Amino acid sequence: MSIVNNNNNTLDAMNQYETTSWSNFKNILIVVSEIVIVFLLVLLKMLHKLANNGWNFKSSWFKIKSVDKYRRRFRQREIQQRAMLNVIECVNERSLAISSSIYSNV
Repeated sequence: MSIVNNNNNTLDAMNQYETTSWSNFKNILIVVSEIVIVFLLVLLKMLHKLANNGWNFKSSWFKIKSVDKYRRRFRQREIQQRAMLNVIECVNERSLAISSSIYSNV
């Protein structure tokens, strides 16, 4: 009886090892496939840039841009957005003033 139990325990341990090794293998495959997908997306983006640029490489694509450039661009965009909002608010105020003066004269 104990021999049968030992065999069952051994088989259970082997099955458990096989399932864990298979799940580890699946996880590795998932990570590798994600890396391949990211690589392909980067390659497609680079080919798209090449096609738009007449198949000429730009050295700026491969340079690491400083954080200051990104901050400066962000600040410029922020300033432009604020200016546009101010213009929209002024136009709204003037249109309200004009419409209220029209309705008050009627």
